[in-house]
Amino acid sequence: MRDWQSRQLHALMRSLSGHVRVYGRVQAASAATVEGQVFALARQADADWGHLGPKGSRSLQSPDEVAAALHPVDPDTAVDLLAMLSSQDLAYRVRHRDPDHARRAAAQVAELLGYGTKWWTNTEYSDGSRGWDPVTRCTFDGVVSGVGAEYVISLLQVAED
Repeated sequence: MRDWQSRQLHALMRSLSGHVRVYGRVQAASAATVEGQVFALARQADADWGHLGPKGSRSLQSPDEVAAALHPVDPDTAVDLLAMLSSQDLAYRVRHRDPDHARRAAAQVAELLGYGTKWWTNTEYSDGSRGWDPVTRCTFDGVVSGVGAEYVISLLQVAED
């Protein structure tokens, strides 16, 4: 079961992170923390896109700084965020992939992580409004992470206007 679950999660996260500015990762829960995983994704995104961010912006310097930027969200909100970050540009709100596909994939990720998964994000997402505590040097970023019994997943989108 675990090998199948791992293959499914990896395939779904590759699908959700199919856009050039969307990064995804799956790791065994025994080998990863949310803040460590997000820190690694943020470093990767900063290396790729940070030079386009606002002058004077800075990268977070440690997983502890990432932890301070994250807050818990309920599973339904986490699925909404996974789908939105995968399918809609944060800067211009244009679609860059099919939102129905993204929603199905996001729901499957949540199902595979299982009941009791703890979810974290740096965004506020209610009634379509968004605010965030940045984790990258980019003008816009949004991340959602889930910690289940077996795996940690994270999806990060960065954008510029």
